[in-house]
Amino acid sequence: MVIEELGRIVEDAFGEVEQVSDFFWLHDGESYRQILQLETGWSLSQTGVLLNTFLRLISQQQRCYTNAISPLYEANMDEKKAPIINLVGRIASSSQDKGKAARLIAAAIRDGFGYRWTGIYEVGNQDIYALAWDGPHAPAWPRFPKTKGLSGRAILSRAAVNVDDVTQDPDYLTTVDSTRSEIVVPILGTTMEAVGLIDAESERVAAFSAEDLSALQACAAAIRPLWSE
Repeated sequence: MVIEELGRIVEDAFGEVEQVSDFFWLHDGESYRQILQLETGWSLSQTGVLLNTFLRLISQQQRCYTNAISPLYEANMDEKKAPIINLVGRIASSSQDKGKAARLIAAAIRDGFGYRWTGIYEVGNQDIYALAWDGPHAPAWPRFPKTKGLSGRAILSRAAVNVDDVTQDPDYLTTVDSTRSEIVVPILGTTMEAVGLIDAESERVAAFSAEDLSALQACAAAIRPLWSE
């Protein structure tokens, strides 16, 4: 279970870690802390310590999720994003509950990368449907045909789709009314077909850089174990 895994790491670490520093990506991470609070029954301050300690440990142990990402991703990635990629990889690898893990992963990516909205989607035989999301609103289209939208384009091309201004793209399906830019990154299975998607949206035009693309591609590779049979 994800929470038990985090708890074991923190319990083992408290003898060595004298002071837990606040990571910049968690200073406004209330949604992530609230999820963990519900899972553990701990206070928000306790879950904040849990997250900070876990991120500090994995940052020390391994700079990035090297088994899952290519040197190209590493070259374009802000080093502060690497612990988040480690975190989502650990969640995906340790969880027996895909929905719960997807909820934690969406929150981690949103908080860690500073996005307005993040969703994790499942790709079925005919449809795409939201496993989890983190942001101010639920998606307007929680389920839609896999040929539609920017997501359909990402599935067909097996490549990321980064649109600077969605109002100018006829394929865009509204998730949140105020969205202006969107990036969709496919999660590829063993046959290199898309089995899932990471979707991030912003109220700003051209919000997602090459660095964001690299980091989200690394996250997509790291969370592939969620679709392991």
